[in-house]
Amino acid sequence: MYFDAAAFCGNWPFYRLRDAQLPQVLKKLKSEGIEGGFLSSLDAIFYNDPWEADEGLVNALEGTAFRVAMCVNPMLPWSGMHLQQGKQAGVGAVRLYPCVHGYSEDEQSVVAICRLAGMLELPVILTLRMEDARMAYLLQQKEPEFDRIRRLITQCESTKFILSNCLMHQVEELKPLPENVWFDTAGFKGDFYLEDQQEIRQDRILFGSFAPLQSLSSAVLAAGKQTDLQKNWLQLHRETI
Repeated sequence: MYFDAAAFCGNWPFYRLRDAQLPQVLKKLKSEGIEGGFLSSLDAIFYNDPWEADEGLVNALEGTAFRVAMCVNPMLPWSGMHLQQGKQAGVGAVRLYPCVHGYSEDEQSVVAICRLAGMLELPVILTLRMEDARMAYLLQQKEPEFDRIRRLITQCESTKFILSNCLMHQVEELKPLPENVWFDTAGFKGDFYLEDQQEIRQDRILFGSFAPLQSLSSAVLAAGKQTDLQKNWLQLHRETI
């Protein structure tokens, strides 16, 4: 069984997505051999109460090998309560969107949420961008601030972080890489797949398609053309993460 650490479903308010509703997404993932992973609701990003979208997704995924990476906005006063609700409901991870919600990565409310996630044994997926900045229309995304990201990570040593949709050249900003950090492949393009790529330890890389905002087929094709070791990025990483 293969694992996608960065998949989505729902509505993107700025343009039409094809095959983006949950039954379509699950069908598409299955067609590519992916039968487990972290799924996030695009609708939850824009709700004043993200749990209203995520709770329904948790229920819809019951009995599958997919787990919800729930949206948490640390700026909301009830974010800690919702995180604990999510843990009780069976979510698999927490996904933060500083790029959309506009907060600094090392604000104390963010540190507090990440520490709580660590206590609850939930990895924190830090979303660095939702789409290419050149595609921005109504949504102007906040650029990642890597000095703040490093401070956040070092203040939450018991929390596992997945940096999602990180561009390959930005990995340099985080060196030396902390032991509690993983990366998904959503932002890694052609330069990542060169044979001499040594920037990140192989066991710190998770396959992430970012579908349907990005092409699932292209992501699987890129990973599947690599060496046997690199193909293992697609394997189920739940024991690690």
